Amino acid sequence: MIERLSLSDEITFNQFGQGVVSELALLERFSQFNEEQKRMRVLSLFTLARQSKLNEEDIKQVLTDVPPTKPDQSPFSILYTSRLNKGLRINLAETELDNSFVLLLRLFKTAYQRCYEREKGSIANWWYWDLSKPETVQRIVSRHNELVEEVYNDPGFKSEFSCIAKLWNKRKENRGIPQQEPTLDSPTRFNFLSYDEIVYSSMIACWDKTLHSIMALENALKNALSKRYSLPVELIERVTDNVIERYYREMYNSGLIE
Repeated sequence: MIERLSLSDEITFNQFGQGVVSELALLERFSQFNEEQKRMRVLSLFTLARQSKLNEEDIKQVLTDVPPTKPDQSPFSILYTSRLNKGLRINLAETELDNSFVLLLRLFKTAYQRCYEREKGSIANWWYWDLSKPETVQRIVSRHNELVEEVYNDPGFKSEFSCIAKLWNKRKENRGIPQQEPTLDSPTRFNFLSYDEIVYSSMIACWDKTLHSIMALENALKNALSKRYSLPVELIERVTDNVIERYYREMYNSGLIE
């Protein structure tokens, strides 16, 4: 399971997109994290930026103000893959995390504001509600908690959630068991994720039959819940994760993410 931003943090980033929270406030908080926390925050923001439907013009606009990070210094980088003509490399080296965070903040805000003008007031997606109002934020939190309770207590999804919890437990139990991984004829260590590495990652997911089963079942469940509650998949993902965590704690008396 992906360790997502907390709901509070996601609200804060969207408030930043609306100009309610300043970039300086986010940078000050970011500076208090350790290296691994910073890296996870950069990855989470990367996901948010991608969900905001970044396009090539957004990237060009931001890169005129914020130069790209130094690709030659990073053994751990992401190749921004989409339908863009050019990719965007996000550097995860320790010395570049602050710069990467600033770049992603600007990219997210640029893409967000374009979407906000089009989606403002959308009933289905709270990202585009007026987040300057405390009562609106409280409404979002309350609705999320209510939805988690509703889905958790829905007998119609009990077998799916129980099965996913069992599969996660099986995978956790098998972590310490050495297994032979699939190999590639060509090297797989690059500064940036190459096409071969993407293929290799897909091979790992397929080779790890438990993870493959989890991903397939979770995706089917999220799509079903998205249709049931008329919510975008990105909003139902947090609800699904929270319910899986509750099932896991109930069945195994421990947290899934620990």
